[in-house]
Amino acid sequence: MSNELKIFKKTNSPNWYLRGTIHGQEIYESTGIPHQGLKTPSSSIKDYREKRLNDLREAYIYGKAYSATFLDAALNYLKAGGSPRFLGEYSDDEWTGLIGRIGHWKIREVTQEHLNEACQGMYGHCTAETQNRQFWTPFIAVWKHNTRGQNPLCPVVEWQRPKRSKNKARSRKPATYNDAIDFINALSYPAAKVMFFLFWTGCRPLEAYDLETANLYPDHDWIALDETKTDMPRGIPIHRCLKPLLSFLHQQNNEHVFLNKLGRRYPDNRQFNKAGRLISNKGGQMASPLYHARDKTGINITPYMARHTVSTHLIWPGGVSDMIKDEILGHASPNEMSRHYTHLPRKSLIEAINQLPYPTGLREDLTDPCKIRAQHEKTYGSKSAETQAESELGDVAEWLKALPC
Repeated sequence: MSNELKIFKKTNSPNWYLRGTIHGQEIYESTGIPHQGLKTPSSSIKDYREKRLNDLREAYIYGKAYSATFLDAALNYLKAGGSPRFLGEYSDDEWTGLIGRIGHWKIREVTQEHLNEACQGMYGHCTAETQNRQFWTPFIAVWKHNTRGQNPLCPVVEWQRPKRSKNKARSRKPATYNDAIDFINALSYPAAKVMFFLFWTGCRPLEAYDLETANLYPDHDWIALDETKTDMPRGIPIHRCLKPLLSFLHQQNNEHVFLNKLGRRYPDNRQFNKAGRLISNKGGQMASPLYHARDKTGINITPYMARHTVSTHLIWPGGVSDMIKDEILGHASPNEMSRHYTHLPRKSLIEAINQLPYPTGLREDLTDPCKIRAQHEKTYGSKSAETQAESELGDVAEWLKALPC
């Protein structure tokens, strides 16, 4: 039985590889160190091999837990069916995401201080909620999974997560629909359309910004989204008060339903890592009109507050069940089979969304946009005729001035 590791090159790979059998364990893995066209291994790759040999020997003598790394723990978690979200993916001979950042750490050497530094290095520009969701939740899930069994890799540790911002908690409070109507009436028309849509659907703001005309079915009171934040399709019922606006926007035949004041889609300010996972969302798509509306009305409303308002009013006074409410808002459904039929309108969801109050006193360009457009075209046409007449009179005057005395 050989207890040596050979260093070799692999076809179509830029890195050195190790292969061999150490104490009965077969090893065939990438070192992650580029060979850079060298025919013989450099001193750095030889040092790496010796370090790897020591780790494997320690694992054989003291047990696997002594030399186990976070990568070993993460692979155990994934093999057991754990979610790979935010952990990372193996691409181009290296890991991305959380595994790529701390995968080489030995379990016995992990400390709270080291984890805090790693979290700041990856998500220091993000909120505490994002850090919890994308760093601490997957890390703790992997750790807890490996504390179980006869030969656990990880000891039981209570890791400390970052505390959620108090300001963030306040923004999650619902608004009243009277305040929402006053706030929408004070917005510019492009922003008012988006906020009207959010307050009577419960959609996430990014879902509204990304909404395409092809997903609208206003004649059937339905919107079908192929992909959402949860990476799952979903159907959205249309409240009866939204039908005139969405029918009008559907007839415009633009690629995206909601456009800004420049006639362009709202900018996507999200940032993704190499694995395609969201790591930052700076927002700010409607910062200016929202700021002016708050200054004018004295009402502090954010786009995401609309989602909490819909959720609250569906439960009370709407009397909608938690399961129906979760399906409308696009939360995880207990019946995953229903995800296959999101393109089909569901009567129960349409009836539930209409439990939201019908808006009274809302601006007419939202409740009857076809009428406003007709008036605009009529006014625009009459102004064009007047402008043309004035231009013709001006030409005559210039012609008369040019005549000899």
